Amino acid sequence: MLFFFTSNAQTGTLPVEKIQKLLNKTEGLKYVNTMGNDEKITRQEITETTYSFYYTGLGKYGSKWVQESTNIPWGKGFKQFTMEGHGNARLTVCVFRFETDLDFYMHVQGETGNGKSTGKSLEFYILTRDRAEFEALIKQ
Repeated sequence: MLFFFTSNAQTGTLPVEKIQKLLNKTEGLKYVNTMGNDEKITRQEITETTYSFYYTGLGKYGSKWVQESTNIPWGKGFKQFTMEGHGNARLTVCVFRFETDLDFYMHVQGETGNGKSTGKSLEFYILTRDRAEFEALIKQ
């Protein structure tokens, strides 16, 4: 697995409209989750305070899932690094580590995520060929 550390102590807001265009390019691509199961990216959405990751499990009993992160503290600083996508070299995983907590929900698509968790990290997928463009966007 290849890691690319950018470890920026960034503050401020991100150009979410430009990042959204990069996220859109990943729709329909497959990857392997941390449990070793095949999944497919359905959609990714980012705003100034939220990130939603829609995916489908590709196993015999696969479901459509949503991971939602809210109250993302972009303006309070973060560190960021990228690594090769799990099971798909065409994808790069972008990981953000925040100084303060963000809220996290995970639920089956169509249901409400009422089980809130908190954490200090967030990750999303871009195409590997877009990595340099992505890194330039988050440095703005």
